[in-house]
Amino acid sequence: LDDLLSYNEMEDGDMFKANDRVYFAHKKKVGSSQFHTVDKGQSMWSIAQKYGMKLHRLYEKNRMKMNDQPVYGEVLYLQSKRTDF
Repeated sequence: LDDLLSYNEMEDGDMFKANDRVYFAHKKKVGSSQFHTVDKGQSMWSIAQKYGMKLHRLYEKNRMKMNDQPVYGEVLYLQSKRTDF
């Protein structure tokens, strides 16, 4: 159970929801696509899960602070660091 929570960047007491992706091994440093456009209701965690990348790397690549949440329609970088700041 500890490994499963760690692989999915969850804490004790967190619960998976229907249709959440679950990883049984470590996620990667980059996403499987170059960019992602944020849909309604998506969180940084759900986006990281969708692309199989580590959550802190998603924040780093987009020059965001941990716990910041994306805005609907925002384009997030998944493979390279955002340069338009």
